[in-house]
Amino acid sequence: MANVECAKMPSAEERRRCDQRHARLIFGAAFPLCLLIAALARLVPRGRRQSIAGFDGRQSLFREASSAASMCLPFAFR
Repeated sequence: MANVECAKMPSAEERRRCDQRHARLIFGAAFPLCLLIAALARLVPRGRRQSIAGFDGRQSLFREASSAASMCLPFAFR
């Protein structure tokens, strides 16, 4: 539905801003969920933690959540 709104914009600049706004909204919605998953992944023993993609405990908690939320964005705009 969001892509339909952006597609109706007359100029390329307006379409780009619309897409950026939607990407920020999706990131803002995905980040708290990914932060919760990253926090829970820290409670899992190290041997099993490697099986959770993106949450290996090598980076800070917020950086892991941010990278996981960023990985969700391309799937929203397919």
